[in-house]
Amino acid sequence: MPYSHTSWGDLKDGLVDRLGGGAFWTDTATFSEVGGYLREAMRLYAALSLRWKKRVTFNLTSGDRFYDLAPHIGFQNVTNREVAAQALYHLLEPPDTSTWSWIGTEQFTIAQVANAIREMRDQFLLETGIRLVRRDQAVSSPNASGRYELTTPAIAVQRITWLPGVGNRVHLWREDEFQANSLAAGWHSSQDAPSAYSVAVTPPITVQLIKPPSAAGTMEMVLIEPGADMDLASSTPLGIPDNLAWAVKWGVVADLLSKDGQARDHQRADYATNRYQMGVKLALLNPSVAVAYVNGAHVPVVSLQELDAMEPEWESTTPGQPQVLALAGHNLAAFWPTPDADYGVELDVTAEAPIPATDGADVQIGQEELSAISDMAFHLACFKMGADELSATMQASENLFAIATAQNERIRGFTTSPEPLHDRSQRERKRRRYRESSADQELPAVVDNA
Repeated sequence: MPYSHTSWGDLKDGLVDRLGGGAFWTDTATFSEVGGYLREAMRLYAALSLRWKKRVTFNLTSGDRFYDLAPHIGFQNVTNREVAAQALYHLLEPPDTSTWSWIGTEQFTIAQVANAIREMRDQFLLETGIRLVRRDQAVSSPNASGRYELTTPAIAVQRITWLPGVGNRVHLWREDEFQANSLAAGWHSSQDAPSAYSVAVTPPITVQLIKPPSAAGTMEMVLIEPGADMDLASSTPLGIPDNLAWAVKWGVVADLLSKDGQARDHQRADYATNRYQMGVKLALLNPSVAVAYVNGAHVPVVSLQELDAMEPEWESTTPGQPQVLALAGHNLAAFWPTPDADYGVELDVTAEAPIPATDGADVQIGQEELSAISDMAFHLACFKMGADELSATMQASENLFAIATAQNERIRGFTTSPEPLHDRSQRERKRRRYRESSADQELPAVVDNA
């Protein structure tokens, strides 16, 4: 039974009253400022607590091995304009939500805001690898060096399969040149079928095939790519999970407050940077798919690295009804065997926070969680007042972290197998290392730099 104790409009009104009225905070129809603080609080709570789950359904297509889950797991709702509006509210700059021309002070320009959104979004993708894509690149004229510049923009290469002109696909393990020279001295001086690849010492967006191929073929790649342009002339989805979109906003605020000139505010810039870094850490910890069914039959969820290790030629095996779902990361999934028909799929996934669409809609959280959401929103609203007011409300923000911790402890308490249910996207990252970092070890609290 849905919650029906508090409407979205009532929650916003309560926040306005707590802030002392609406003279300093807006509730416009296009991008409500107070609504934005509540949305962020709910999304932060969702990322911290894994509070919301949902079941999604879609159909597999005969012959297609890989599927982008982004449309099903909450990548589509937050746009560049929402991020821009909330960042500008923080900076006491009025957003022009009709033409997106600049009507604010001389401290910033609309181009600076749009560029900061693009740069921080791409930096978030770089640091987290939260969204993966598949791309194919033909190697029609093999060369003796075995080095090939990618023809598509790429932030990083995660996986390569070699498809020869004749024969089966071969999964290429990632190595480096030292390892290759130690195990197979002279590999670079002759051409043959490649068995590995390296990006350790190559120029940007260039891969080294080991050995250099002796015949034409295709590199089938899993990549981290830059996102779409963030020009505010049009509304464009941010392209990262909705529950983490606030991280990009804080990165934008940090960038704009760190520039030389009258806009510089190092105390609040440090706070914003810490919020951005919290989003990076949460992205490395958040799961996506917990349970999967194909045509009503349960299939295990594993990491793609595990499937590559257990069945190196899985992409060339006889098609059939899939028996395994392998996660390449947060959003990209592979099914094995390759579907030989259009099968139905059901997935239990971590859901985006259920933001009400209208003021009359009820907020779908328990009454025991409501005050923590309001406390965090109140704290976020005080950022525009200055470092002292922000610091004075820090204690209120801690209530959300406390209740999120309690929710996580509750989940661990009644779940006998938490890791198999929630760690498959992280397991891929750990087994096929994306970065050497302590970022996925633990989530530190936000440091009070105000």
